[in-house]
Amino acid sequence: MHFTATTLRLGLHHMNQITERIDRDTAAGHPDVFSARWAALLGRPASTGLLSFRIGHPERTPGLSPRRSLDDVVTS
Repeated sequence: MHFTATTLRLGLHHMNQITERIDRDTAAGHPDVFSARWAALLGRPASTGLLSFRIGHPERTPGLSPRRSLDDVVTS
């Protein structure tokens, strides 16, 4: 999905924090305040969400992500 968005010149930014907070609060036995907000915003239960992100046209050209050379990660 991210590669397709990039080829369409769209910016895509993963927003994992809300799903992580729902999971963490559930695991820790804390009150779940984010599931209701998710449902109110999107009209679907939070349990249906696997990945959340925002998408749009970037205001500026992003910098390239640092990459290691192939020789740094492949051994013979």
